[in-house]
This record gives sequence, C-alpha cells and structure tokens, in this order.
Amino acid sequence: MVAGEDGWRVRVVFASAALTDWKFAHAGWLFVVGALCHPPDPETEVLTMVRSSLETWRWANEAAGR
Repeated sequence: MVAGEDGWRVRVVFASAALTDWKFAHAGWLFVVGALCHPPDPETEVLTMVRSSLETWRWANEAAGR
C-alpha cells in the first residue's frame, strides 16, 4: 500500500546513485513519488523516511479541488 492505495515500487541503480519510485493511482490520476540516493547516503534510512511520509498522506475529497 502506498498513500492508502495499491501501488508498486521500482528501483533503478545507476553508476553513482539509486532511484526508487513508488507508483500508485488515486481517483483516476497516476502518482509517482521517488527518492534518489547518492552514496554515502544511508539508502535504507532514506527509504524508511519516505515510506513513513507516504503513510501520513490523506486525500482531500473531490469538492476541495473545485
């Protein structure tokens, strides 16, 4: 679960960094949240922090966007 929705994680490793994206849909929109980690960043800690942040997301109702 990502931000209360079913989602998936994609991780791409480059020569000098690692990019982790979480992709999920809500109300007909596709969202992508990513974290780019460069060594010596502690990747596990960064990803834990991002996941913790995503767990706090709350969606406004449709009327709030009008």
